[in-house]
Amino acid sequence: MGDVTPKNIDLSIIIVNYNTRDLTVNCIRSVYEKTSDIAFEIIIVDNNSTDESCEAIQKHFAEAILMRNSDNLGFAKGANAGAIKARGKYFCFLNSDTTLVNNAFKEMVNVMKANRRIGVAGPLILDPEMGIDQSLLDISISGVLLRLLGIKKRIKINPHFLSTYPRGYELQQGTGLVGACILVRRDLFEALGGFDEQFFFTWEESDFILNAMKNRWKAMFLPVGKVIHHTGGTIKKLSLEEQTNVVFHYYYGLLLFCRKNYGSSAFVLARFTARLILSIKRYHYRVRSPKNKEFAAKLTIYTHVLDKL
Repeated sequence: MGDVTPKNIDLSIIIVNYNTRDLTVNCIRSVYEKTSDIAFEIIIVDNNSTDESCEAIQKHFAEAILMRNSDNLGFAKGANAGAIKARGKYFCFLNSDTTLVNNAFKEMVNVMKANRRIGVAGPLILDPEMGIDQSLLDISISGVLLRLLGIKKRIKINPHFLSTYPRGYELQQGTGLVGACILVRRDLFEALGGFDEQFFFTWEESDFILNAMKNRWKAMFLPVGKVIHHTGGTIKKLSLEEQTNVVFHYYYGLLLFCRKNYGSSAFVLARFTARLILSIKRYHYRVRSPKNKEFAAKLTIYTHVLDKL
């Protein structure tokens, strides 16, 4: 890391943690192992974990900055709190269920330094077997509605795409980045007021990216950075009640995203579609739950979520 002082820190890496001790430790370790030739700090925002996450972080990474919240604030509030503490010129919001493959942050920051209109950037996302995973999202209104129906409109990232855009791909309106790892220019983040804290979990990054693009900043997919995403690693650690909250906030965030970015008509259509899909899922699990404990649990989840929306 070199001579790191508040004035020469290039990058603040902000990780929001909630009961993902082992994943978070592996994530932080990969950052220290892979990141070089750039002055950085790591800030872990812990949302009142009960799995000894904080003790493990303090034991293994004494140099990291650990912030402890007394409640689970969700991602948007936690990330904003970390950004207030951060001293870097760039912020990286990194999921705890990720690991770095290469010196991703150095490579991506170099590109952003060379083009001052790039406000937000995301790396190439790989799966744990090193296959190409989803890096770009369709966040247009049609893409959001199709996702509600279980149809994900993916922007296909393959070797041909990567060879066509070796220096990166500029996102068009309606395209978003997978939120597992995004880099943001500090002055942009502060100008937009950070993440909208009405979002609790998911959709805040897509909302932020659309807002940045509306303010004439570029958002880029930069495959020079490579990050493994252990998809769903954070969800698997949660209790039934916590999983219910995650499902609710996913749908709530999606509806809020529609209302903010696409208007009341899109919101009404999205809410109708969400309730329809949830009703179908609830019926499906109600029929099958007597013979399967997992389905009984899912029935509980979807019943609670449907009642709240």
